[in-house]
Order: sequence, then C-alpha cells, then structure tokens
Amino acid sequence: GNLNGLVEAGDYTIWANGFGAASPQFTDGDYNGDGVVNAGDFTTWANNFGETVAAPEGAANALAEPIGLYISLLAGFC
Repeated sequence: GNLNGLVEAGDYTIWANGFGAASPQFTDGDYNGDGVVNAGDFTTWANNFGETVAAPEGAANALAEPIGLYISLLAGFC
C-alpha cells in the first residue's frame, strides 16, 4: 500500500504491479502479510476498500529506510 491510511484504487495498482513479487513487503502489495503478492491480497484490498486503516507495524519502516538512505546520499553530494 501507499501508506496514506486509505484503502483506495492506488493500492490496487500497487498490488497489480507487485503481483508475484519475490520477498514482498506491504508496500509491494502483500496486504495480508503471507510473503506472497497474490489473489489473497486482492481479497484483503477488496474487503477493505474505502476504509481508513493503519498500515501493519513495520510497513512505514519499509518505506522510510530507502527514503532516509536517499536523503543521506543527497546530503553527501551537496
């Protein structure tokens, strides 16, 4: 998911793009946390569409770590 707190069409796109991903994260579309992006994640998305939800624990870190690394790298070039 995109970690904006809403289950919406953008999360479907993330699921579709991540379908079959190796070692997926929540941010790759593994919405049920079973280690696979598949039809089960689509069902989780569909059952919660339109809801406001919190991302699973650790999902924000999965996104924050690469962003923090990117910012650190940029700071090194300035």
